[in-house]
Amino acid sequence: MRRIPLILLLAIGAVLPGAARSAAQPADTSLRVTVTDATGAVIVGARVTVRQPGGGARESVTGDLGVAVVTGLRPAPADLGVEAPGFESAAITGRNLRAGTNRLEVRLEIAGFAVAVEVSRDARQKQLDPRGDAFTRILTADMLAQLPDDPVEFERVIQQLAGPGATIRVNGFSARLPPKGQIRQIRFSLNSYSADAHSLGTPIVDIITQPGIERWHVSLNVGFRNDPLTARYAYAPASSSEQSRRLGFTVDGPVWGDHTTLLFTLDTSSLSDTQTILASTPSGPFAGLASRPSDRSGFSVLAEHALTPSHILRAELSQTSVNLRNLGVGGMNLPERGYSSEQTTRVLRLSDSGSIGKRWFNEVRAQLAWTGTRMQSLTAQPAIMVLGAFSAGGAQIGSEREAWEVELADNLDVSRGRHAFRTGGLLQGGRYRAADQGNRLGTFTFSGLDAYRAGTPASFTRRVGDPRVDFAFYRAGWYLQDDIKAHKSLTLGVGLRHEIQSHIEGRMNLSPRVGITWAPLPNGALLVRAGAGLLYDWFDSSLYEQTLQIDGLRAYDVVITNPGFPDAQSGGLWTELPPSRYLAAPHLRLPRTLSTSVAVQHQFSPTTSLVTSYTHQRGTGLFSGRNLNAPLPDGARPDPTLGIVLRVESAGHSRLDRFDIVVSRVGMKQGQSSYLLSGYYSLSRQMTDTDGPFRPPSDSYHPAADWGPAVSDVRHRLVGMASVSLPKNFRVMTTMSFTSAAPYNITTGYDDNHDTVFNDRPAGVGRNSARGAAALDVTARAGWTWGIGKAPAKQTDIPNLRRRARDAQRDPLGAVAGAFGSQAHRYRLEFYAQASNVLNRVNPVGFRGVLTSPYYGRATASLPPRRIELGARFDY
Repeated sequence: MRRIPLILLLAIGAVLPGAARSAAQPADTSLRVTVTDATGAVIVGARVTVRQPGGGARESVTGDLGVAVVTGLRPAPADLGVEAPGFESAAITGRNLRAGTNRLEVRLEIAGFAVAVEVSRDARQKQLDPRGDAFTRILTADMLAQLPDDPVEFERVIQQLAGPGATIRVNGFSARLPPKGQIRQIRFSLNSYSADAHSLGTPIVDIITQPGIERWHVSLNVGFRNDPLTARYAYAPASSSEQSRRLGFTVDGPVWGDHTTLLFTLDTSSLSDTQTILASTPSGPFAGLASRPSDRSGFSVLAEHALTPSHILRAELSQTSVNLRNLGVGGMNLPERGYSSEQTTRVLRLSDSGSIGKRWFNEVRAQLAWTGTRMQSLTAQPAIMVLGAFSAGGAQIGSEREAWEVELADNLDVSRGRHAFRTGGLLQGGRYRAADQGNRLGTFTFSGLDAYRAGTPASFTRRVGDPRVDFAFYRAGWYLQDDIKAHKSLTLGVGLRHEIQSHIEGRMNLSPRVGITWAPLPNGALLVRAGAGLLYDWFDSSLYEQTLQIDGLRAYDVVITNPGFPDAQSGGLWTELPPSRYLAAPHLRLPRTLSTSVAVQHQFSPTTSLVTSYTHQRGTGLFSGRNLNAPLPDGARPDPTLGIVLRVESAGHSRLDRFDIVVSRVGMKQGQSSYLLSGYYSLSRQMTDTDGPFRPPSDSYHPAADWGPAVSDVRHRLVGMASVSLPKNFRVMTTMSFTSAAPYNITTGYDDNHDTVFNDRPAGVGRNSARGAAALDVTARAGWTWGIGKAPAKQTDIPNLRRRARDAQRDPLGAVAGAFGSQAHRYRLEFYAQASNVLNRVNPVGFRGVLTSPYYGRATASLPPRRIELGARFDY
């Protein structure tokens, strides 16, 4: 563990020499320009031209963060021109530049149809950029402000908008969603089969956070919810008692002129939600409510500093603490089954990005994270599991885990003629210490209520031994990508990625990638993208941890069949099996997925687009579990000296076929009213023969018989978002999510094949053959804003004031964008109400598939009912 911080120091050392050299030399003059649209969204691929008296023009193009750096300037007045396809150009004259790094933010208005035709050739070139805005949906900070402010609800909505299997990146790092107040923009893009991405065929969510540039900005957000604002839960005998208190604070702005900016975010919330309990006990049906309190708090400090005229250093320090209580209660689980969870995460991130010469651009990232987790049961009792009826006793959970993780990445872009090369590498590693006390008191499993009344459990299991493990883990990859401009209407991408990791035998994990993008129309309105590639999935550290913990020596499971009750070793029928163990196959390899897709984007107008895509994936060598010591047909075990021998193997298969449609439109109604519409529909079919590495099939000798729908096989998904800006500073936003029924498994409730696993199905019944119920959720937010004082004008606003007044009459599209992004007042106070499940629809979940259950084929719980939160936001 002591060696890991040294890796981070080496990465920092690679950056600091450039800063030291710049300090020792006379400061150059450069201009760092951030280009955004009227909603505040950054514009990728915008061309920035700077001219100074007595010198030629210098140009640069904005990258993924909407930033262009122009170097080689002099401390003198400069004229600036900015243009981007689909936007009106901007011109700034007489901008005084001083020695060092100068910063400027330029905002472009959406162009009308005539302007779009004039720049049609550039529009096609921009669409062919594999890292541009093609096949991308953008949520700006103004749109994000209208989404739920509760962190849990906010994350749920983003996941719905992204789609299943989405990869989330924060400023290039693999991370969870940051606090909402820290986010400037979210980009949902379709994977282009570039070798720089680990995943394929899944949506990519890029989250951009950025401190303020021109002035200090303060935002304060508060919200609350209580009993009268929450509807009654389905299947509940009485109204619930819920409370929610939330506070968010953000401040950002320049610290040292145009050199250093800062963003500070603080979020804290206290919540008490409800879980319904619906169980069948020997004394009759049990229906109740369980309160589940939780406390969340966190802060983040993000600084951005100009190391040199062309290099920007970003440093971020954050901490998040989550305290959850009374988990595990609900459904069949009675109140004594609760447990608590405490987790603290601290993250330090550093990144440096900038140009090297005229053709090279490099980005280096380093992240160090520490996570501490502790879980504890509410009661110390043996667990009692009555299949399909109720679960009582202790949760049998008790663990402590500490993880130090480091991530290093570097990406280098080189342009040479028709070729745009990109190469880089990724290293992720960690040191883990864990002690898991799970199931230390044992668990009794009954086939049903009749067996419980008779006091005849089917099995008793208990884990014994030393649960402590300490291990290191790493994984790494490198890639080479070449995007070739084969024609003015065609770009060909060819790449190769190679990945390795510890504790896996295979090393030749080569992933070839190929993609093609075609713009048949001169104006770039129609775009076709197709690609194919190979993906190797990771063997996660938590999986390896389990093979270490239950290795048959350090710790193992004791299994007793036909035990007595409540003393497992009472009576004359019980049989204790030899120790059980978990292990990884000696020739374990990374799972492989071959992914192919084709997508078509049609830009009907600057404000209306339609994207359709089809994705096909085949997975082989997926991680699956198999009991090597399952009883043979004659009842004997292959190795009588062992009990269950659960081995993780690379033997699983999967298949995915998915068709997606994404549509978006922004437009004008009347006067100052405007709207934005976005939505997607997905039709998919996902099949597999494994539910995970430690879930054995119903028949370990014929695992192919488990081929059936995956747990995540939801055939239909429909997600929509609508935002309407009304006169008098009113605004309404709604999101709608519909999913068809998810599958669940049907089991007999008995261990028919005597392998001690209760997943046996009736004859002729396939795995996950039953379906639950569809779910519909509508979330809405309505707000009214009151402004005081006139906001200070930006330098980029002054030359365009008269043009904007004229265009508001001529071009309604520009007026729409301004309605969504305008901040016309220095102080803004917003009052809002937001609600989840506005229709108060009952969305059943928890379907019981055990034939011995009195609730067989029925739902025993539902998703939360309507919840309303009231709040206020103050911005300065």
